[in-house]
Amino acid sequence: SPNLADIFLLDADFGPILNQPDSARPSAATPDSAAYIIFTSGSTGTPKGVVIEHRNLVNYIWWAARVYGSSEGDAWPLFSSLAFDLTVTTLYTPLVTGGRIVVYRGDPGVQSMVVLKVIDDNAVNIMKLTPAHLAMIRDRNLETTRLRKFIVGGEDFKTELARDITNAIPHPIEIYNEYGPTEATVGCMIHRFDIDRDQSASVPIGVPAANAGIYVLDKAHRPAAPGTIGEMFIAGDGLARGYFNRLDLTDERFLTVTDPRDGFSKLRLYKTGD
Repeated sequence: SPNLADIFLLDADFGPILNQPDSARPSAATPDSAAYIIFTSGSTGTPKGVVIEHRNLVNYIWWAARVYGSSEGDAWPLFSSLAFDLTVTTLYTPLVTGGRIVVYRGDPGVQSMVVLKVIDDNAVNIMKLTPAHLAMIRDRNLETTRLRKFIVGGEDFKTELARDITNAIPHPIEIYNEYGPTEATVGCMIHRFDIDRDQSASVPIGVPAANAGIYVLDKAHRPAAPGTIGEMFIAGDGLARGYFNRLDLTDERFLTVTDPRDGFSKLRLYKTGD
């Protein structure tokens, strides 16, 4: 749209273009600028746009790059929709670490077929996917796969599935369970699966990500006593700005309360409903 970007006619404007400096133009974006909006239905079933700022995205991506050890030698498959925040990890992590993105074209509504193509092509060594995706490849021949790392998120991750994948691949692999609502920028907790120690029905969601805080609070926003039921709240640099054009819902789910750690300072929290 002419109202959104400058339009240049290369033939007519080539002279003025040559006179422009060849240095990088200063960015108009600030840490508080919106980086993207992803719509999610969450627990309500009604789609709502979550506004993620640059500071949220940068905090997550640099943490992910460090935790997953992404490097120049890594190849990631891009097969999921850009409207799905699982894709954020696959898209930006290799871009900031010098890795490579292998793009798979296909119908986003039939991702199952694309996932199988990723496995059959055997062109990547690190992959982010859901437990449902992982279950589809469980019975595939994985003896010669190049995959070394699986980042799993978006659904409850059963220990049996993690164990089956580990046993199906002859070389050492790393499987990570990443937990986080869209409102906390992709992921805010992490656990590396341990086949010997993890014996519960589901793989643990682990410990907080960098610059994230996880609290289990009662209805008065005080730490829930041991053995009592509480609700999970998330704090930290990953918290979204709020919901696009939904100030009412933003005020309902993003709260500023007394910090349960010291009892007097203020802390911004996201109310997960879990």
